[in-house]
Amino acid sequence: MTKTNDFYFDLKFFKSLIYLSPHLYSRTNYYSIILTLLTLIISISCEVLGYYLGLVPGECYKALMTKDSKTFFAIFWKGSLMYIGKCCLLGALTASGWFLYIVYRSSITKSLHKSYFKNNVSLKVNLNYESDIDNPDQRMTQDVDKMCNQLANSIVPAALICPFVIAYYTYKTYETVGFYGIGAIYLYFVIGTIVNRLLVSPLAKWTGRVERYEGDLRYKHVTIKNNCEQINFYRAQKFENDSSDDFLFRLLKNHYYLSWWRFPNSFWQNFFNYYGGFLSYAIQYIPIFIFNSYEGLSPSELTKVISNNAFVYIYLINSFTRLTDTAYVAGQMAGILQRVSQLLKYMEKLNDDELIIDNINKLSGECGLVMEDVIISKPHGGILVKNLSVSLKDNDSLLITGNSGVGKTSLLRVITNIWKQDSGKILSKYSIKDITVIPQKPYFPAGKLTLLQQLIFPKKLLDFDISITDFESRIFDYLSMFKLEELLERIGSLYTQPNFEYSDLTPGELQRLSIIRGLLTNPKILLLDESTSSISEDMEDILYKYILEKSILFISIGHRKTLKTWHKHILTIYDDGSYIYSDKDTPNLKEF
Repeated sequence: MTKTNDFYFDLKFFKSLIYLSPHLYSRTNYYSIILTLLTLIISISCEVLGYYLGLVPGECYKALMTKDSKTFFAIFWKGSLMYIGKCCLLGALTASGWFLYIVYRSSITKSLHKSYFKNNVSLKVNLNYESDIDNPDQRMTQDVDKMCNQLANSIVPAALICPFVIAYYTYKTYETVGFYGIGAIYLYFVIGTIVNRLLVSPLAKWTGRVERYEGDLRYKHVTIKNNCEQINFYRAQKFENDSSDDFLFRLLKNHYYLSWWRFPNSFWQNFFNYYGGFLSYAIQYIPIFIFNSYEGLSPSELTKVISNNAFVYIYLINSFTRLTDTAYVAGQMAGILQRVSQLLKYMEKLNDDELIIDNINKLSGECGLVMEDVIISKPHGGILVKNLSVSLKDNDSLLITGNSGVGKTSLLRVITNIWKQDSGKILSKYSIKDITVIPQKPYFPAGKLTLLQQLIFPKKLLDFDISITDFESRIFDYLSMFKLEELLERIGSLYTQPNFEYSDLTPGELQRLSIIRGLLTNPKILLLDESTSSISEDMEDILYKYILEKSILFISIGHRKTLKTWHKHILTIYDDGSYIYSDKDTPNLKEF
C-alpha cells in the first residue's frame, strides 16, 4: 500500500511559505513588491474611510432623536458619498489582488519551470526515481493557481492590514471600557484561535489528499485520451470504465472525509464571526453599568455614544475574526502550498547535485566513443550491465540487442548523461551537443507548430546562424528521400501552421519526421533507439545507406534481423547483466 504524504497547518507550513517567499518576491521582479505596497495603501484607505463611515449611524440616530431634518440630510448625503468612495476602494483592492495573483503566478511558475527543465530533472520527477512526488504537472498548474489566488486575494491583504487595525481599535476600545473590555475581546480571540488551530490542521491534511487524488483522476483521463485507439482495439471500455470509477472512488472518499472536517470548521468560523457582534453589546455593560461613564447624557447623546462604541467594539472583534477566517483559508491552502514547496525544493536539490560528465572531449585519434568497465544499475537497485567495455571508431557502427528490460535504452541514457553509471568511464572526443538521439517514440510539441519548427526542434528559427535557404533545401531533400512530399502538400509549406496536430499522423510518418529531425543536426554520433520499428525495410535501407555514406558513428537498438546488415559490431545484453560483444563478420564471440 502506498504511503500517503500528508501535510498539516503547522510549523512546516510556515517554513514552506518562507521558502517560497524569495520566489514570490524575486529580486528581478519588483511588481510583486509594488503591488503589495499598493494593496497596503488601498487597505489603509479603506479602513480610514470605514472608520468615519462607522460613525455615521450614531450621528443619524442623534439627528433622528432630536428631529433635526437639516442635519439628518447633510449626514445622509455625506454618508452616501463616503459609501461610494468605499466601494471604489474595495473595487481597487480586488483589482490589486488579482494583479498581485498574476505576478505571483508568473514568478513561482517561472521558478518551477526553470528547475524543471534544467538538466534531466523533468525525467527524474516524472518517473519518480528517488521521491514520492506525485502529479508534478498538477502541482505546477492547478496547485499553483489555487495557492496564488488565495495568497493574493485573501491572505496577504488581511495579513497586511489586520495588525494596524487591531492596534488602532484596541486603543479606541481602551478609551471607553479600559482593560476590562480589551481583556474580554482578547480572551475571546485566544479561545477562538486555539479551537481554530485544532480544527484547521486536519483540514489541511485532507485538502492535500484531495488534491493528490484529483491529479490522479485527471492523469487517468489523460492516459485514456492518449491511448483511446488502443483501448478500443483491445475492447477494454468496460475495464477502463471500472478503473476510472476506482480512481473516482478514491477521490470522493477523501472528499467525504474532508467534508466532515469542513462542518466543524464552518460552524466555528460562523459562530466566532456572528457571536462577536452580540458580544460587543455585552461589553457596553462595562461603561454604562459598572463605570457609569455616561451619567448626565441626554437620550439622543447616549444613543450616539452607544452606536459609536458598538462600532469600535464590533470592528475590533471583526479584525480578530478576519484573522481566524484567514487562518481557515490558510488551512485549506496549507496542503497545496506545501505540495508546491516540496516539488520546488526537490527539483532545486536535484539541480544542486553535481552531474557526472565523464571526460567529454578527452579522446583523440580514431576512436570516437569508448566505454571502460561501465556498470549500470536501475534507479531502485538491480544491476543491468556489468563491466561493459566497448571501443568504437569514428565511422564504426554498433547494434545492441537483447530482451526487453535488460538495459539497452539505459545504456543510451548513460551515454547522453541522462543517467549516471555506477562506475567505469565513458570517453569521447565529441561533446554532448554532437550526440543526437532518435527515440523509439517520437515527440512533437503540441500547438500546431509549423513543419519547419517541428523539424528544427528543440531549436528555434532565430537560433540559426546559417543560410535558411540552404537549410530549406536540405529539408526538401530529406522529405523527398523519405517519401513525405504528400505530407508537405497537405500542410501547404514549411511555414504554414497545419490544421491538425502532429499526434494525428501515422506512427510511420512520425518516425520518418523524427529521423529527418535527427539528421538535420549533423551529428557526430547518432543513437537510434528502435527508430525504424514503424517504417518499412525499404525506408530502413535508405536511412542506413545515407548514414554510412556520411561516415557517421552510429549505435542502434533493435530486433529486426535486417539491422545486422548495416552494423560492424553487435552487442547482446542478457538478463543477468552479462553480454557478448562481437564483430559481424567474425565468428569468434567475446563473452563477458
